[in-house]
Amino acid sequence: MSAANPLLRAIVKKLAGDVALTTLIPGGIVDRLLPRGNLPCIVFDELDTRDYSTATEKAEEHFLTLHIWGDANGRRASGEIAARLKTLLDDAALPLVGFSLV
Repeated sequence: MSAANPLLRAIVKKLAGDVALTTLIPGGIVDRLLPRGNLPCIVFDELDTRDYSTATEKAEEHFLTLHIWGDANGRRASGEIAARLKTLLDDAALPLVGFSLV
């Protein structure tokens, strides 16, 4: 069983629970950009999972790409969103049932 989906759920829960972030993204957190979707928004893109096991322990390494799609407010709004994402996710203690986050 992979930790990928529990990790994605934990990230979405962390981001969606932050009022400062949700105020910046009226389009929300989505897994694909919809035509005529509300902007700005955060779009989950590719999640690459790699085996990182040792001889004695099973492990996975995950690489997640997030995109910030903006509107006419451009770079400034996207920069604020990116800064908030970094604050929320950098070394975040995300609860993963059945898995350990390192």
